[in-house]
Amino acid sequence: MSFSEKSAWVMFLVLAVIGGGFIIDVVQVSLAIDAIAPPMMVIKFVVSMIFVSIVAQIVLAITSSRDANRPKDERERSIALWSSAKAGFVFAFGVITSLGHFLYYGDGNLLFYMVLASLIISQLLEYVLQIIAFRRGI
Repeated sequence: MSFSEKSAWVMFLVLAVIGGGFIIDVVQVSLAIDAIAPPMMVIKFVVSMIFVSIVAQIVLAITSSRDANRPKDERERSIALWSSAKAGFVFAFGVITSLGHFLYYGDGNLLFYMVLASLIISQLLEYVLQIIAFRRGI
């Protein structure tokens, strides 16, 4: 398994756990106050993502030190570009849908969370596509 594939697995798990927890927290707070939670909750999410991602990548680099310093080969670069392009379409669709929803309902907090959810979902998809491509040997 290449370092890029290991990194995709690690980042997928980190984002799925922390992002999923964040979405659950927002839903619970929103239900408790009977309104959309204020966007200040995102600070905890961002700090958690930064800290856990850095620690996870350091641990991965230490355990795979020989592969970590090796530059990406042509296959890894093409997989990264392909998965990023596919995920970009999902993100664009989510943002456009969010903006349309905002035009109808006019709720800025909901717009913020919808765009952030689109970003999380598209990034998760990018990691999944990378993992699939690495597994299939594309």
